[in-house]
Amino acid sequence: MSTPLRGTWRLCVTTGDARPRYEAAYALAFCGLRAAEILGLAWADLDEGRTVATIRYQLAGSGPKATRVQLKTAASEQAVPLPPFVTSRLIAHHAEQLRERFAAGVPTEESLVFVTPRGLPVSHSWLTQHFQDLLKAADLPKMRLHDLRHGAATLLLGAGVHPRVAQQLLRHASSKTTTEIYSHVTAAQERQAAEVLEAALAG
Repeated sequence: MSTPLRGTWRLCVTTGDARPRYEAAYALAFCGLRAAEILGLAWADLDEGRTVATIRYQLAGSGPKATRVQLKTAASEQAVPLPPFVTSRLIAHHAEQLRERFAAGVPTEESLVFVTPRGLPVSHSWLTQHFQDLLKAADLPKMRLHDLRHGAATLLLGAGVHPRVAQQLLRHASSKTTTEIYSHVTAAQERQAAEVLEAALAG
């Protein structure tokens, strides 16, 4: 995974502006969920320990008119195991959300995982802009929020995870998508190996 992407991840989980409300959102994006899936995620879609997310819906629209709609492909609908770094942030996010509601004297019924202080769904465009603002403030290269998902695929394949397993985990509708990423990772590894060989012979 590239250095800018690593820097972006450190930014998203350490910047005060992103914590606590959206730190968990960026963690979910980094482990492979799409933005619309993150914003359409309800607490009922998570198991009690916050270790598995059942992805069935995505958010369409924003504000009072926002609705959850079913995903477009069956391949995208499945239970996704969450790594500990995501689970811990979801638990902290949930506790903070309850404290916020108690302090404001508003109902504590649980619905979407990510809502505004007024309890409304978070706009896709707002979250995207927030992400861009974080990048700019940290003097990091401009990238899409979706690039965190791509980075997750690159990291998995670069660590030796079988492409079929990565495809299943990231819920790529076509194996072609995973294969293209795999080819990119393999090419980078081959280049690195060539540079190692050059250094060894030159030394």
